[in-house]
Amino acid sequence: MWFDGHTRPGKETLKAYDTFRRKVLAWAASLSIVNLSHVTPDALDAWVASWTDARLTQAMRVSRLKAFFTWAFNLKKVSDNPAVMLQAIRSNGDDAEQTMPLTPAQFTELIKATYQYDADRRVEKDRFGCDLRAIFMTQRWTGLRLSDVLMLPRSKVRGNRIVTKTQKTKDQFEQIVPVAVIEALEAVPARTTMHPDQFFWSRKCDHRTLAGMWTPRVRRMNKYLSFKDDNGEPMKFRSHMLRDTFAVELLLAGVALEKVSKLLGHKSIRVTEKHYAPWVKSRTAQLEEEMMEAMRTMGAAFAGD
Repeated sequence: MWFDGHTRPGKETLKAYDTFRRKVLAWAASLSIVNLSHVTPDALDAWVASWTDARLTQAMRVSRLKAFFTWAFNLKKVSDNPAVMLQAIRSNGDDAEQTMPLTPAQFTELIKATYQYDADRRVEKDRFGCDLRAIFMTQRWTGLRLSDVLMLPRSKVRGNRIVTKTQKTKDQFEQIVPVAVIEALEAVPARTTMHPDQFFWSRKCDHRTLAGMWTPRVRRMNKYLSFKDDNGEPMKFRSHMLRDTFAVELLLAGVALEKVSKLLGHKSIRVTEKHYAPWVKSRTAQLEEEMMEAMRTMGAAFAGD
């Protein structure tokens, strides 16, 4: 089932649509809906409101719902389109915008958890621990988004550099990375389901479908993690946290905000400030402490000493 092209989609795209079809049928069965004409806007709204998936997954599902009912309406299979008023879900909503960097201990825990991930898989083809380690290491040390890492070609890993193009801005990306990142990427097995020049992609689907395929594997990591936020409350891992970790660690190491902004591919430094202002303040406080300590060695005294 596809709606937006004349060429038959690739295997991964067809699999994604089949998953979508089964979810729609399961929802319809739960409400005893048999005919398309029985689907109402209120029923669709209530269903969408009940979703708890990642924002990207929700956004893709709404897009497919709207495309499906537009197709049905155009072919006169329904007299009214019940999905016409569905609001698009922004994949960069409040939950995605929340800045949550990992601590070094949490990142170590994440990498260790990839081995537990494999131990739980019954068959070799479902063991993606090595792939996930490479993805997480690359995100942590480049700040790339998940979809950009997933589409990274093998031929673009050159020596100690990664060269690629970002999907969101279409900008050229080139950066030196630690040896551990190169080693993690080189350890990724060449799977028959992947394009020979790709680590994680068959080149038979677009970047949104690709991210949708890998997101469940990333979310599954939470089964093996015990992350807590600053208040001691349980915290779910999201791949975007690794982009945050890259940015925050640079800021705390003294890298200027405008340089971090450039490395993240932000079009404006205001975008960077919006997300990382608290850590800019932390860096300022850190510099003040260092300055005061240096001045104390020169014989200066401060109130409260």
